[in-house]
Amino acid sequence: MKTKNRTLSKIEARLILDLEWHGKHIVHLKEIQSLLDVSKGHARFIAFKLVHNGWLERLRGGVFQLIPAERGLEAISDTSPFLATDVFQNPTFYSFGTACSFYGFTDQVFAEIFLASSKSRTPQHIRGKKYVFALVPRARFLAYQKVKAFGQPVQMATPERAVLDALERPRYAGDLAEVSRIIRVAWPKLDLGKLLDLLQIWKQSALVQRLGFFIDLHGIQIPPKFRAHLKKLVRSNNKIYLTTQGRWNTSTHLNSEWLIIENIPKSILLEGTENKRPYVPRKVLTTAGNEESQK
Repeated sequence: MKTKNRTLSKIEARLILDLEWHGKHIVHLKEIQSLLDVSKGHARFIAFKLVHNGWLERLRGGVFQLIPAERGLEAISDTSPFLATDVFQNPTFYSFGTACSFYGFTDQVFAEIFLASSKSRTPQHIRGKKYVFALVPRARFLAYQKVKAFGQPVQMATPERAVLDALERPRYAGDLAEVSRIIRVAWPKLDLGKLLDLLQIWKQSALVQRLGFFIDLHGIQIPPKFRAHLKKLVRSNNKIYLTTQGRWNTSTHLNSEWLIIENIPKSILLEGTENKRPYVPRKVLTTAGNEESQK
């Protein structure tokens, strides 16, 4: 493997030592300028040299990731798709299919990385990966936590939030058939109280109706009180299609329990669930700093 000339000038060493001492993996150009008390042009030149000598990796304009000394002369950079969320300017957190994959709710490998964002942003390509941002209203910017993904501290939707996000926008989680499997696998590990709290805050009847439909589709047993709470969140006579109209050439059937017009074959939604692998807990680092299993 090709090695790099990982030398450091005095001023460059000050920056790298400061980043390593404080355990800071991501640094912005403005921070380099402030830490070293230099002009913007000088900071840009220092960053250029550090990238060239294998101490920093450029992620996007003005944002760099530290390649610590422990990576040796080869300067092997971190290739995890889970970039620290401070790489992106606006508040963001990982959710949808990406978070469901992290928690072990799906085996699907997504070509794109999905994040919730408080502001509208165009997709970004970093290290050959496409990062897609789904706009989320400020009032619903909640239910996420700090976890460690491949050793990188990131903001991740809670399991309950991840599943609801995937159900609300299936295009960010594969498709509705994959969401169906996600719900089946994830359900035993979800906190029903937290799930209900989110649904009550969001007040989206269609989301509740689809969730109720999949609960019954998979024969999931839920407490009568929980079902009653779900039913209260459904608007009367609010008939909705299960998926986009016209995609499936199939006869429609009205599910009277949840007022769902079933316009996708149940065989598609149940495909592969019989042989779905068991859930495997993952260790996460919570905001309290405790390592817990997702149970």
